[in-house]
Formats: sequence, structure tokens, C-alpha cells
Amino acid sequence: MDSQHGNGDNTDPRKRTLTERGLDLYRANVNTHSKKIELVQTEVELCLERFSTTKQEDTNTLLELKKTLNLCYCKYSLYSDEYIKFLKNTKTEESLQVYEEHKIEDAKYKNILERALQQMKVSDKDEKESKFTHRSEAHSRTSSNSSSVAIRKRAKGRSSPG
Repeated sequence: MDSQHGNGDNTDPRKRTLTERGLDLYRANVNTHSKKIELVQTEVELCLERFSTTKQEDTNTLLELKKTLNLCYCKYSLYSDEYIKFLKNTKTEESLQVYEEHKIEDAKYKNILERALQQMKVSDKDEKESKFTHRSEAHSRTSSNSSSVAIRKRAKGRSSPG
């Protein structure tokens, strides 16, 4: 009896056999998903390399790296989940095998990212100070601009004939 998703030589009715064109499309999709994941992994490596050379006292850089790594973690999770869904839905013997392998690698990689984020813990005090400093600098710039505008207006008022 032929399966509706493939030919009759497939013993597991839940697995499909792809046509040559379908197999080409499957491989192109695997390649696309893999490249997206590899790009994020490269970004993570660069971030971790930069972290290893950053001094603990450089709070702003550490916070920036932590944000970048968090973003990478989100992107990696999204891309990995899309890839897992694609592999699972393809339902070929190869895709299900790659799916099982990727699930294991995915768990390992997420564990690595979580540990790296733990290492990048910046004290709450430093994080609040950095935000406060950033706000204070912005407030100082605004106040300074307001003061200089007021001074210019006063000076302009004195110089005009009265």
C-alpha cells in the first residue's frame, strides 16, 4: 500500500520520502537555517572573546556585552526553534535524525550561553549606577543646552536697541 507522502517502500507511514526536487529544496532549507545559526554563533564567539579581554571595572562595556549576548541568545533560540520545527515537519528519515542531533546540540549550546551570561553578571549596584550616570549625563546636556539658550536670549535682549 502506498503512503500518501511517498512511495510504498517506506516502512514507517509517518516518515516521508522526498522527490529529487523536494530533496534539493530540503537541503537548501537546511543550508539556510544552518547559516543563520552559524552567524549568531560567530557573533557570540566575538562577544565572548571581547568579554575575556575586558576589565571588570569597565562596567559600561560589560553591560554592553551582556546586552549583546542576551540578544544573541534570543536570536539563536529563535533560529534554532525554526530549524527544529522545519526538521520535525519534514518527516523524512534524514530530517528526523538531524532533528534529534540538533536538539542535543541546541541544549548544549543554550547551556553554554546561559553560563556565559552568568559569568557576565554585573552587580546590580554597578548596573544602576551606569543607568544613573547615563541619565545624569543626558540631563546635564539638556540643562546645559537650556542654560546656553537662556543666556543667548538675555544677551540678544540687551544688545537690541531699547
